[in-house]
Amino acid sequence: RIFYWIANHVRYLGVDGEKYRPGLEPHDITYTFETRGGVCRDKSALLTAMFRIAGVESDVILISSGSRLNVEAPVLGFNHAITVSYDEKGEPEYIFDPTNENTKDFLPKDEEDNSYLIASKKGDTLRITPVSPPSKNNSTLNIKLKLDEKGFAAGKIEFLFFGFADTVFRGYFARLSPYEVENSISRIINILHPNARLIDFNCTDPHDKEKDLKILANVKIENYVSLTNNMIFIPFDAANLKMHLLYNYIMSPFN
Repeated sequence: RIFYWIANHVRYLGVDGEKYRPGLEPHDITYTFETRGGVCRDKSALLTAMFRIAGVESDVILISSGSRLNVEAPVLGFNHAITVSYDEKGEPEYIFDPTNENTKDFLPKDEEDNSYLIASKKGDTLRITPVSPPSKNNSTLNIKLKLDEKGFAAGKIEFLFFGFADTVFRGYFARLSPYEVENSISRIINILHPNARLIDFNCTDPHDKEKDLKILANVKIENYVSLTNNMIFIPFDAANLKMHLLYNYIMSPFN
């Protein structure tokens, strides 16, 4: 709850234009708490302090977000500050990034396999953030349609998002109005078939971090199949990879 409170209620912004605390040093945590704003080092310092007050041993860490550093070549290559908590043996247990307002995970998946250094008085060696298994980053598309005698289809389309996909689309939908969410889902449904029409839908509240992101849409599609000479041609929807909403993002390096 402490983590989600800071992530959602302390905005990621430079409250004084970095005039008084440029560089790596955070503002006083009281200032960050009172202004409800700060950059990464401010939010991580506040999270660390509140954890300690709650009895959770923790420290600020510097991370090379998006890359790994060479342990044999010392360099100040850190570009982000987050927080680590410890287990009973004093080893890193959980890593938290309170700057991401939309992630369901403590550490966003795109910050896994990155180099980090614990900022403690006793010093530490360069470490690597843990990597979650592929099964934790799946997104699932389920399509169930029923045909009538005219070749029209009606049914449900279900999108389930986990891990990285959850973070991406949770952040996207959190920025939209209800009207914009409906329009976005309608456009997604049209990828399935140009005649697809959205009847209604349910979408997980993107601000509810207790649940995985899920979209369930009821659709109707006129002239979905071709009826010719007692033969029926049914489109194989699963072959349309663009129905996977991260397809363009995943394939962008190859385009």
